[in-house]
Amino acid sequence: MLKLLIITPGFALNEEDDICIPALQIYLKELTKTIRRIEVNVISFNYPYESKIYLWNGIEVVALGLKQNNKLLRFFHKLIAYPRILNLAKDFQPDLIHSFWLNQSAIIGNRLSKRLRIPHLCTAMGQDIAFSNTLDILKLRNTAYIAVSDFQRRFSKVPIDAVVHWGIPPSNQELTPCTRDIDILGVGWINKVKNYEAFIRIVARLIHIKPKTKVVITGDGSGKEKLEKLIRSLNLEDQITFTGLIKREEVLTYMRRSKVLLHTSSFESFGLVIAEALSEGMFTLSYNVGIAGKSPASHVAHNEDEMLDKAQKLLSSPLPNASLPYPVSSTVTEYVKIYEKMLNRSILT
Repeated sequence: MLKLLIITPGFALNEEDDICIPALQIYLKELTKTIRRIEVNVISFNYPYESKIYLWNGIEVVALGLKQNNKLLRFFHKLIAYPRILNLAKDFQPDLIHSFWLNQSAIIGNRLSKRLRIPHLCTAMGQDIAFSNTLDILKLRNTAYIAVSDFQRRFSKVPIDAVVHWGIPPSNQELTPCTRDIDILGVGWINKVKNYEAFIRIVARLIHIKPKTKVVITGDGSGKEKLEKLIRSLNLEDQITFTGLIKREEVLTYMRRSKVLLHTSSFESFGLVIAEALSEGMFTLSYNVGIAGKSPASHVAHNEDEMLDKAQKLLSSPLPNASLPYPVSSTVTEYVKIYEKMLNRSILT
């Protein structure tokens, strides 16, 4: 029996919520399916934004509902949260702690590891790998650090012990066949990092060359209002459609209808959206981030002019076959190896 404690800033609100950290959700579903004798408990600091205990696909989740409004409140929560987390961990009696993000999750995971005398590993999830330069993080010497891509690893300020790619399950596109009626698809939160203003500039030039180009953006975020204003100023309201925030399964359906994923994000630690687009038979076109350019249908550009040129060529090319270069089964296999090494025993038998 393996008793695994997951520590994360956020987790799915319920089993219908497939938007909150989908990579972690996919991983835990596959992990519990692969290892017969396993008990997983999740402690989530911030999201859901309420304190409650609930079951998610047979996994007990303890949501602390800690708000992060200001520094004073964060300090107060740190003060009161650790004793409760320690008591929870003592009740769980885990064999191993796996935290996510090089932030308070890693720090708490490390403290619990020392107190309970059990191994701890932390997966860096995004730009935390570059900005985690506080003394608290750098002092976590008995923690194993995992990056999710070689690209992300290059930015690390802590020693990386292994690179484990995220994975996804096989596509269900044969169950919902679609006509490829969307030329360009954008997927992701509309914020500064995702760089959607560059997306709109490229698309505007593409539409000028190919006026019938159809564009859809799925997602929402703090930058949406500014983006809509830019679209209106370019008179592109009739050719660029916003879906708003939709479930992951709906996003995958849009991918089955689309030809090119245009991803102008300035940083991706992994780029789950790229793996998903490849599995749905799309081309991907992005900057050199995460796993971009590692598969034949995944294309990289270095500036907007190059993106425009490649987008035109891809739209005129036969669509690629759907591929699964990053299966979630491989993610589980790699993490199981790490767990077994840290525990010095097999967990599959």
